[in-house]
Amino acid sequence: MSGNLPKLLNVFPKKVKAIVALLIDMATLGIKLDKPLSARLFPILNKKAGEMTTFNSPYLVDCKIFTVN
Repeated sequence: MSGNLPKLLNVFPKKVKAIVALLIDMATLGIKLDKPLSARLFPILNKKAGEMTTFNSPYLVDCKIFTVN
């Protein structure tokens, strides 16, 4: 996985920065509220924003896909 990171940074640098900013905001909110917060962000291939995910796992719930700006 880590070998793919430089490739991802070259292809989607703005989106990667947006995801990093989102996670930093989440961490800051957790510190401010003194609560353990988490975020699960999954890249979904071959789908577009507005479509539903189709997970095949009892641990994940299908949901609407959002775009990262």
